[in-house]
Amino acid sequence: MWKSVPTAVLALSLLSLAACQRPEAQPPADPVRPVLSMLVQAQSSPRLRLAGTIASQVQADLGFRLAGRLATRSIDVGDYVTAGQVVAELDPSSLELARRAAGADLNSAKAQLENAQGLEQRQRELFESGTTTQASLELAELRLKLTQATLARAESSLHKAQDQLGYAQLRAEFDGVVTAVYLDPGSDLMPGQPILTIARPELRDAIVDVPEGVAGTLADHAVFDVLLQLDPSIIAQGTLREIAPEADQATRTRRIKIGLLNPPPAFRIGTTVTVQTSIGGEAKIEIPLSAIRVIDGRSYVWVIDGDTNTVSQDEITIDRHSGDVAVVSEGLAAGTRIAVAGANSLVEGQEVLVMREDQ
Repeated sequence: MWKSVPTAVLALSLLSLAACQRPEAQPPADPVRPVLSMLVQAQSSPRLRLAGTIASQVQADLGFRLAGRLATRSIDVGDYVTAGQVVAELDPSSLELARRAAGADLNSAKAQLENAQGLEQRQRELFESGTTTQASLELAELRLKLTQATLARAESSLHKAQDQLGYAQLRAEFDGVVTAVYLDPGSDLMPGQPILTIARPELRDAIVDVPEGVAGTLADHAVFDVLLQLDPSIIAQGTLREIAPEADQATRTRRIKIGLLNPPPAFRIGTTVTVQTSIGGEAKIEIPLSAIRVIDGRSYVWVIDGDTNTVSQDEITIDRHSGDVAVVSEGLAAGTRIAVAGANSLVEGQEVLVMREDQ
């Protein structure tokens, strides 16, 4: 009986030793969290494509300086003119009569001046010989001054009448092409009323009306492709030259002028063209605001490693916000997969179950 006691004690000791050598329980691992993700892609800039017309950068409306009746118009739309060429004439009858009257007044003033000079000379001689009074001499001198002023006025009136007769001919100010005519011979007109428009063909614009919202996105000196609608294979390059400061009240569009660079001869004034360009600059990366985690004023996203399905936090630079998305300028490349939901619930290195946006 006593022999069995040590045996029991030994068994109890072995059991106690085995219990002491059991491994400690490990803390549970972070659970695999399902996350909604997206594959980052660069959004290409939208393409603007609108119709327009070719117009001259320099053009002038020509009109007479005088009122009258249009007698002749020697040119029509599409005609080429040279600087100084007569393009229209007024009826010169009344202007010719005015010039003749001014010439007659000048001859009369010259005769009066000659008579006053002779009278003044005689009065001076008589005064010096003591046979006339001082008052008579002064009256003769005054009459001489009056006739001199009358002569100067008559000369000015003649010059004015001659100029007005010259204004009866309308001349081109520069070499160009006639793009519009407004009045036909026989029409009565007022001073400055346009008769026709002349444009310089070597400097040309493409004139386009763009939506008001699009006009604000166009960069300074933006480059456009300008295609001839009759033959799209004929292409010219152009740069943005001018944007209308206000939108049209009816159409809510703003007119832009695109200066053409060495356009082919086919781009004649009045030709219909198609202009196109990319708007909004280079390709951009957009991500939802829910994918962004903000810490101390800095923005981060969770990048998912495709091999290990773990997340890591990368800092990004946001260019601007647009609605519920942010445009990223730095820190995120196209082709990267990021978590787009639960950004504040993840930890560095956590394993995730990747769920795509379309699932």
